[in-house]
Amino acid sequence: MNALHDRGLELVVHQPIEIKLFARLKRLRAKNDRIDAKLIASATAQVDAVKAAADPRLVELAERLTAYEPA
Repeated sequence: MNALHDRGLELVVHQPIEIKLFARLKRLRAKNDRIDAKLIASATAQVDAVKAAADPRLVELAERLTAYEPA
């Protein structure tokens, strides 16, 4: 992620549930990688604002505190 940021690219990280709910909202059912890619691109285009980049001093702490939802 840092390499993308260093090159001036914005990065949006979606949780799988976000994409699933976006697909349901749009009444789309992904059946293959091409449709999935278009769905993810559409969801990303709907993001209002990209969050500020993480403070490099806090990255390690954030990784330790990240909570994962059970599948």
